[in-house]
Amino acid sequence: MKEKSALRKDYKEIRRFSSPAAKDEADKLIFTKLINSESYINAKTVFIYVSVDSEVDTYRIINHALANNKTVAVPFCRGKSMEFYKIKSVDDLTTGDFNIPTVNPEETVIITPDKTTLCIVPALAFDESGARLGYGGGYYDRYLSRYDCSTVGLTYSKCTVTKLPSEKHDIRVDYIINEIRILSLKQGGFTYE
Repeated sequence: MKEKSALRKDYKEIRRFSSPAAKDEADKLIFTKLINSESYINAKTVFIYVSVDSEVDTYRIINHALANNKTVAVPFCRGKSMEFYKIKSVDDLTTGDFNIPTVNPEETVIITPDKTTLCIVPALAFDESGARLGYGGGYYDRYLSRYDCSTVGLTYSKCTVTKLPSEKHDIRVDYIINEIRILSLKQGGFTYE
């Protein structure tokens, strides 16, 4: 099996679509599956990354959650630590490190997750055990090791694979949603449309 650094390079290419329309269609299917999932419906708070480039679009999810009176929080990283800060609108976002949209932490508050929180976790790829190929910073692994909340990975079917390399400290997600299916790992790998 390839090392994670080589796989990251591979999946950045694999994740690209032949056209913006093809990506938008896949994003809409993922969005629909997510908002109709029990985990999302029951969540009072949604922790969500703000998508860039070829990532699954999260803007329509953020807007849907806000319109449905859910508390929405996005990550802000400082040094090696990450916290989630409340937003009231996508207009609260500003450009952060690496051109990733985030918040100005001086203008909002930290939200702590609980059992009613759904955390949407970014990755380049996920495997069918819930392991993820992240971007290499370890922010989500460190953060999620501190809390007990429901987690979901959004990805494309071409980035959902049988097996990825993982280490003992890697945190697995509870659900994976791609444009074709939802994989629930809380229920022993049960998949459904």
